[in-house]
Amino acid sequence: CLAFLSSFLIASLYGNTILLVTSPLVAPFAGLNVKIRATVFTVKVTFVDEPVLFATINTAKTIITIDPNGNLPSGAIYVAINGTQVEDSGGNPGASTNITFTVNTTIPTFTFNPAGGTTINNAASNIVITASEAIRKLDNNAIQNADLAGILTLKQTNAAGTNIAFSATIDAGKTTITIDPTGALPSGAIYVAINGAQVEDVANNAGASANATFTIDTTAPTFTFNPARGTTISNTASNIVLTASEA
Repeated sequence: CLAFLSSFLIASLYGNTILLVTSPLVAPFAGLNVKIRATVFTVKVTFVDEPVLFATINTAKTIITIDPNGNLPSGAIYVAINGTQVEDSGGNPGASTNITFTVNTTIPTFTFNPAGGTTINNAASNIVITASEAIRKLDNNAIQNADLAGILTLKQTNAAGTNIAFSATIDAGKTTITIDPTGALPSGAIYVAINGAQVEDVANNAGASANATFTIDTTAPTFTFNPARGTTISNTASNIVLTASEA
């Protein structure tokens, strides 16, 4: 029979392996139930005399390793141990305990306002980049306003165009970046990009780089006439044509 524990610490997830850590025991036990539950994934591990294939305990009887039979699904994962079924060498039964942790394999993505392909007439507009989830630096430190210049690009025309000076801020929730051009944006195509590979979410998933190109158009449409102003025509059946300078 296996010996087990009187107090429990459920430790970190390594890959798809869960470790349960306890203080050492020497007394045998009748049964131990360890459950992992998720909406679409359920595993029940039952110890009787020997551990089943996907759960083991070390020789010191302090660490249980649960190896899920497949990849853990994204979302909340519940892990529990029925500690009342085991005891220490002093006859003290354990305490049942559980944790819930989250599996997140989704990378942060980014959306832009103005969106790519749009045309706006406000040359004083700020540009807002919204992350799909909170982001931080790759060293796990919070991303600050001063870090943004290193991951953002703002240019005329395209990625090879002339740089446009700007300042940038990120909100307290670390999801919304606001780019404030130093002056009015020039007419024409504006290229904005974020190097998403330089940031990550709280689960260490690096982001996806993204960019958008929108157009600044502050020129009002004008019209020409045919027949033109001041002309004299002799064809009384003529149509009159007005031509706009742009659609």
